[in-house]
Amino acid sequence: MTARGDKTMRNPNHSTNYQAGLLRLGALLVAGALLAACAGPGAAPEAQNTTIYFVRHGEPNFKDSERPLLPEGHARAQRWVAYFKDVPVTHVYATHTDRTRDTVLPLATARGMKVVQFPPVGSELGGKIVVNRTSGSVATKPMVTALRALPPGSTAVVAGNSGNLYPIMAGLGVKSSTACTAERTDCLPCVTRKCFDGKRFDQVWKVVIERDGKVTLSRTSY
Repeated sequence: MTARGDKTMRNPNHSTNYQAGLLRLGALLVAGALLAACAGPGAAPEAQNTTIYFVRHGEPNFKDSERPLLPEGHARAQRWVAYFKDVPVTHVYATHTDRTRDTVLPLATARGMKVVQFPPVGSELGGKIVVNRTSGSVATKPMVTALRALPPGSTAVVAGNSGNLYPIMAGLGVKSSTACTAERTDCLPCVTRKCFDGKRFDQVWKVVIERDGKVTLSRTSY
């Protein structure tokens, strides 16, 4: 009769393979630890940054008190769909005006999302009901509050007005300076409407809020 131990001795590779497997597992664990150490205890992946793209509403009909979008404005709204095609948008926001909502509505529709407006039309602020013709300044505080509440890793597209885009970005921590000329793309020239180029509708401001609170701005056009 052959003992059980004799069968084990007939298969010497069993012990060798087992030991080799342990060595490979140990090497993987050490490599993982080294990578974690290189990243540092406070490191956070870029995906956890909050990214916010700001655009101005499309070309409106200034002769109409409601300021609806002109055909050129609606055409521009369609172009934003292509511009953000490869951007992982998680939220689409607009201020309380029809022209800002309509500017990002095609983008939201293409993503199966809704445009959320701040402040909501019909809400009450300062004892007055918010309507389409309410001053754009009322959107600054509600929009800043909403954007600051975004979960880390979010990517939002916001359509604003000439009177609130700079104040909203400043409210998020974007730096401004009188030394920031029109050629600069990393800062705001002011935090009011007075230095906003009212003739342009093609600019895109990208604000990135990192986990440590650092805020950066870049600007391009489309």
